[in-house]
Amino acid sequence: MQVLAIADATAIATGELHSCALRQNGTISCWGDNDYGQLGNGNEADSVIPMQVVGITDAAAIAAGDIHSCALHRNGTISCWGHKGEYGLLGDGRGGVNVGSSVPVQVTGITDATAIAAGGAHSCALHRTGTISCWGYNRDGRLGNGTTRSSSVPVQVTGITDATAISSTCALHQNGTISCWGYNSAGQLGNGQSGRNADSSVPVQVFGITDATAITTGASHSCALHQNGTISCWGYNGSGQLGNGTNRDSSVPVQVTGISDAKVIATGDHSCALHRNGTISCWGHNNVGQLGDGTTRDRSTPVRVVGFGG
Repeated sequence: MQVLAIADATAIATGELHSCALRQNGTISCWGDNDYGQLGNGNEADSVIPMQVVGITDAAAIAAGDIHSCALHRNGTISCWGHKGEYGLLGDGRGGVNVGSSVPVQVTGITDATAIAAGGAHSCALHRTGTISCWGYNRDGRLGNGTTRSSSVPVQVTGITDATAISSTCALHQNGTISCWGYNSAGQLGNGQSGRNADSSVPVQVFGITDATAITTGASHSCALHQNGTISCWGYNGSGQLGNGTNRDSSVPVQVTGISDAKVIATGDHSCALHRNGTISCWGHNNVGQLGDGTTRDRSTPVRVVGFGG
């Protein structure tokens, strides 16, 4: 279904129950659930049409978590909005119950960001230096700073100085390797370990990947795009979101079946790939039709989204 009144979008981001679009003029429009102010328009009323985020005219990138949103500004600063909770998820130094904002607030101390990423209850920024800072919820180590204490201001991810891209809990390094940190119950760190005591509050290297060009993290799994257009995924696989024809979790990367020409990847509780010919394939959880193939059946291998390309 086409989103109303948007014809100039340059990027999109989706949270749990809301979405946002970055527009050519640097403004942002969001729509959907707004109970926590995640639409950024100054109120908490849900909207079925896009609403403009207050006060942002120079956005270069956007990210959305479960109930918050963030914008990277052209000058390297970051603003976030939404989320009323005790974890300091907006990164402005405030913590405590019911602390949130329905309009953007500036993240403390970041002036040189080149990319942003948002997880369910935390966010991260990639700096020009190749380092990474994260803020928000941290019980399972998802801030990557060697502790499990949540933080209302950005803290530096331990040991990473050469990142070129980030997802919510993973970093792509200059040499094509990937490191991940945080929760690891289903092997989502990709280092061959999983289970109750396998979380890591510092980055660990994903097994066997040396040629990645992009990284994305979903609800409980991650995927990497390789230089040759193939895709590998790891972590939770109960609905087939690893795309390898099984429903078995994997603590190491497994290759997605039948894809050799991908140029963009994305993950939620499912996974999708944009092909070079303009078609899209998705796989994984499909209870409400999120795979776009005209069915509501989960798929453990990629299926084509109806109506795109070729």
